[in-house]
Amino acid sequence: NIKEIIAYYKSPLGKKVTQAGIEAMNPDVQAQMLRFMADLPANPPSSERVSTIKSFVSELKLVESVEDMFNEMLLFLNAEIGKNKKLSDADIEQLMSVMSQAFEEQMFISSLYVYRDISNKELQEVIAFYKSDAGENELKHVKKAMNQMFKSGFKRALAK
Repeated sequence: NIKEIIAYYKSPLGKKVTQAGIEAMNPDVQAQMLRFMADLPANPPSSERVSTIKSFVSELKLVESVEDMFNEMLLFLNAEIGKNKKLSDADIEQLMSVMSQAFEEQMFISSLYVYRDISNKELQEVIAFYKSDAGENELKHVKKAMNQMFKSGFKRALAK
């Protein structure tokens, strides 16, 4: 699996997708994405592009990853606050339900913007990689690492 993951990231497509992700962390991206979203009604993506991006978001489990991180943050913060301010399990479940739709929309728009220079065919290749055993294992471990990073980060922040 590790050899396959390394080969993917060393491939031209792996490098291209990684670079798009790195560029998405640029501080200017939020403003650029807002301009991109404002232009969408006048220049909507094709139905094929919409379908490809939805498949990309779904197959890479982007919404689930964001939901898991948000849920971990909520549970952690809920455990750290006073008893009279705690959210009930039902409140957390309701909040997560409301946020799920927002996360889905955000992941779609973000992916539409971030991967705008990557073709549908290339995104299908990315999806195929993440459907492989190596890709699935990478997603599982990255998700676990991100959740742990959030937990550790919040513990350190609250300790200060």
